[in-house]
Amino acid sequence: MMEQKREGSQSWVVKIILGLIILSFALTGVYSYLRGGPGANAAAEVNGQSISRTDLERAYQNERARMEAQSGDMFKQLSGNEAFMQQLRRGALEQLVNQHLVADAISQMGLRVSDDQVKEAIRGIEAFQDNGKFDNERYLAVLRNQGLNPSKFSEMMRADLARQQFVEGILATSFVLPDEAKALYAASRQTRDIDSVTVKAASYLDKVAVSDDEIKARYESDPQGYMAPEKVALDYVELSADNLAKDIQVSDDEIGAYYNDNPNQFKRPEQRRASHILFTGDDAEAKAKAALKEIEAGKSFADVAKADSADKFSAEKGGDLGWNEKGVYDPAFDTALFGIKKEGDVVGPIKSSFGYHLIELTGVRPEAVKPLAEVKDQIKADIAKKKADDLFYDKQDKLEKLAFENPDSLQGAAKAAGLTVKHVALFARDQVPADVNYPKVLDAAFSDSVKLDKVNSEVIEAGKEHVFVVRASDYKEAHRKSLDEVKDAIAKTLRTEKAEAKAKAIAQTLLDKLNAGDDVSAWLTEQGLTLETSKGVNRQDQKLAQAIVHSAFEQEKGGKELVALANGDSAVVKVDAIHAYQPTDADKPVIEMWQKQLAQQRSNEANKQFIDALRETAKVKYFNISNNG
Repeated sequence: MMEQKREGSQSWVVKIILGLIILSFALTGVYSYLRGGPGANAAAEVNGQSISRTDLERAYQNERARMEAQSGDMFKQLSGNEAFMQQLRRGALEQLVNQHLVADAISQMGLRVSDDQVKEAIRGIEAFQDNGKFDNERYLAVLRNQGLNPSKFSEMMRADLARQQFVEGILATSFVLPDEAKALYAASRQTRDIDSVTVKAASYLDKVAVSDDEIKARYESDPQGYMAPEKVALDYVELSADNLAKDIQVSDDEIGAYYNDNPNQFKRPEQRRASHILFTGDDAEAKAKAALKEIEAGKSFADVAKADSADKFSAEKGGDLGWNEKGVYDPAFDTALFGIKKEGDVVGPIKSSFGYHLIELTGVRPEAVKPLAEVKDQIKADIAKKKADDLFYDKQDKLEKLAFENPDSLQGAAKAAGLTVKHVALFARDQVPADVNYPKVLDAAFSDSVKLDKVNSEVIEAGKEHVFVVRASDYKEAHRKSLDEVKDAIAKTLRTEKAEAKAKAIAQTLLDKLNAGDDVSAWLTEQGLTLETSKGVNRQDQKLAQAIVHSAFEQEKGGKELVALANGDSAVVKVDAIHAYQPTDADKPVIEMWQKQLAQQRSNEANKQFIDALRETAKVKYFNISNNG
C-alpha cells in the first residue's frame, strides 16, 4: 500500500479531476469555455457563437491520441493520408458543434442547478476528501495543481450537473420494461427445426457456354471498367540507425573510460529499509500512541505490526516494506523515514494520507556508485547508440547532398554514404512490397516529380532515424486493359453468373413444387440434390450458411423461402418446428443486463434524434478548419 512513487500517490487524484473535466467537456462542451463572439480565429460559428481553432485543435488532438492508442500501427499508416486526417479533424469539429447545440438547448430548457447542489456535488468528490470528509485545503490544492480556481470549477460542475439533468430526462423516456427485455431474450434463445436444400452454382459451370460475342459485349458495356492501376518500379537507398548499430563495435576500454568519466550517472542513491504499523479510523492517532508505548516497553515491533497494523499485507511480514529510495513513499512518511538517525529507532505517530504510522528503520544502504559489472551492458548499448546516431547523421548529410546534386542517379549518393541501391519491381499502391511500405515513402514514389520526372526524391523520414531516398526506374500509368488481356476473366465472370442463375432457377422450381404440395423426393434425386434436416438450430449456428439461419428465424412454422447465399449458391429453407425458450431464474442477470443495454441504445437513439432536430433549425457556419489556417 505504501510503496508508491510520490507522483503516483497523487495520480489517482489527478485522474479523477481530469476525468471529471474531460467528461464535462465531452458531453456539454464546458459551455463557459466554448462561449465567445465571432472572430477571425473561429473554426465554426453556431447560432452566432464561435468555436475557436484552439478548441478544435484540442478536440482533434484528443481524438487523434485516442485512435492511436486503440489502433497502434494501423493508425500510424492512416495518419500519412492527408484526406483521412482532414476527415478526423472535421469529425472533431462536428462533435464541438453538437456540444454547443446541446448546451444551448439546456439553457433554453431552463435547466438550473442551485449553488447548494453544486456545493453538495463538490463535497461528494472523493479527491477532495480526507478520511471520508471534505477537506477544503485538499480541494484548493488539487484545483491549483490543475490550473483552476474555485469559481471556474464550480461553473464547470454546474454545467455538468445540468447535463446530467438533461441525460436523466432522456433516460426517463427511453426505458425498457422487464417483460419486454425478457421476451426479447427468450426470442434470442429460441431454436428451430428446418429442412434445407442447397443448389450449388459450381455444379452447373460445365453446363453453361459463353460466346465471344457475349464477352465482347460485356467488355464494351463498361467503358470505365477493366482498368489497370498505375504502377511504379523503384530504385531506393535506405538508411537506418538501428541497422547501423548492428555493426558497431564497442571495446572494453571504451566502456571503462565512459564509466570513469561519468560517475554521477551510475550513482545508486541512499536506500532505506523500513517497517511500519498503520492505524486508521477516528481513533487512529490514539491507537498509534498506545502501540508506541508497548514497543518502548519492550514489545517487538514486528509482533505489534502483526497484531494491530491495518496494512495487512506488510503486517504478515512484521510490517516490513523492503528497501526503497527517497521519494517512493507518501511525502510525510518519506520525510520521517529519511530523518531517522540510526537503525532500530522508531518514530511516530506520523500522519499521512493513509492514516497514522509508526515507522522503524531496519537498514541503511549509503549512496554508492554501482559496480562496472552491473552497468556494463547498459554503457555498451549507450555507446553503440551514440556511435550509430553520429554515423547515421553523417551518412544522411552525404546522402541528402549528393542525391540533390545528382538528381538523375542514386549510385553516387549511395556510394558516398557507404550504402547500396536496392530495387523493387513494378507495384500498385494497393500491393506494396513490405520493404518500402511506409506512408511517406509511397506518397513520394507516386508523386509527379518521382514517377513522371524520374528524379531523386528528397530524404523521406519513414520513422525515427530511418530515412529513404527513392527514384522511379519505371512507371506505368493507369490504363484500360485490352480485350485480349481480360477475355478469360470476363468469360469466367459470365460463366459464373450463368451458373448462379441456373442454380437459382432450379431452387425456384423446387420452391414451386413444395408450395404446390408435391412430393419432391424423386425430383431431388434426379437433380442430384440432397435434403438436409437440421434440428435445434439457434441464431448463432455456425454449421449452416448465415443466410439459411437468417431465413429460418424470419419465417413462421411451415414457411418456405428461396435465399441467395453469399457464395452465389441458392437454397430453399422450410421451417418444420419452433421451440420456444422459457427463461429461468439463472437467466435473470442476463435479462437485466439486456434491459439496461436496450435502454441505453434507445437513449442513444433519442439523443441522436434530438441533436438532428437541433441541427435542422441551427445556423451553423464553417470556416477553414485545416491545421494550416
